[in-house]
Amino acid sequence: MSEAFNSQIYEQWKIKLGNDVAAIEQVMNHQHIDDILPGAQNASTDNLLYLGQALAQMWESRLKLVYPQRGFQVKCDRDGYTVVVTFFQEN
Repeated sequence: MSEAFNSQIYEQWKIKLGNDVAAIEQVMNHQHIDDILPGAQNASTDNLLYLGQALAQMWESRLKLVYPQRGFQVKCDRDGYTVVVTFFQEN
């Protein structure tokens, strides 16, 4: 997601999270399913969760393929009425 990377936002999170790289990556890499799926507001949270879990599996597979020497955590969680997917490197 380098096209979405913003160094100024990174520096703000770095200060706020005390140089915790995993926490910074988790915040900066997160995606709300309803932000990337038009019409998601019409879907149930269960359906969004199912889609989020599928997306998380795809991300996990892609990260393993592109970065086989690195370990990543990929998470999919409910957040109120939406679902958030994120990833970060394991320390």
